[in-house]
Amino acid sequence: MLFLLETPAGYALFKKKLTEDGVGEFGLYSFYEYSSKIEAYKSIESLKNKKLPKTLKQFLKNSSKQEQSLVVGCIGLKKELIRKLGPFFKKILTKKKVFRDLHQKIDKTNLLKIFFEKKKIL
Repeated sequence: MLFLLETPAGYALFKKKLTEDGVGEFGLYSFYEYSSKIEAYKSIESLKNKKLPKTLKQFLKNSSKQEQSLVVGCIGLKKELIRKLGPFFKKILTKKKVFRDLHQKIDKTNLLKIFFEKKKIL
């Protein structure tokens, strides 16, 4: 199961894995970095208008395997993904509690900040 998170620098896909002690851990699975501020702006505008940016569609197809489940944080985005990519994913879901857990994990561990610093994005 993959989790899509939109960030100011690009799109991030996370995967939740079970650790040896049976606890679920989020790990960064794939990341798409915007090529420019203009691309970031256009992407955000598209998402606000409940439209699927071409870069997001291509990123999801290239970064995930067919028949995986995808979890998104917004019902409007979920509907658009089902409309454009429905057959590609096994399921497209919205799970607000899981996204709260993901955001807390990112905040506690600086998961994206460390990744951005390595890639010199920030």
